[in-house]
Amino acid sequence: MRHGLWKCNRCGFHWYWSVRDHTAKLDRKCPKDRHRIQAVLDRKPGNRGRPRTDGILEYPSYRPPETIYREQKKRNQHRMGVRREEDRRIGFEHLRFVKSSRIMHKVTEYRTKSAPTGLEGEEE
Repeated sequence: MRHGLWKCNRCGFHWYWSVRDHTAKLDRKCPKDRHRIQAVLDRKPGNRGRPRTDGILEYPSYRPPETIYREQKKRNQHRMGVRREEDRRIGFEHLRFVKSSRIMHKVTEYRTKSAPTGLEGEEE
């Protein structure tokens, strides 16, 4: 059995995967945002084809799945910390319901604050 973790490039969370030994392709959907990943596990060296956007980690078959689940949990906890920090910068509290109109207003406000105002030395 082949197994490991894959990282969704949309939400940034890691998910466990396992396939039989003779399987060469990985086809999964992210449980969080339904993003689909299709990847060839045994790629030939030489940078052929499209670059891989999702990260795929494969572990030895003798490694117990429980250790991989623990690693997945640790990696996803780190990602949740990053998301909490992003929310805090915008001005939201974690795990509290917020209307989407308020979110869009805050995101627009945040973008305008960080956008360049013009060329330096220019007077209006």
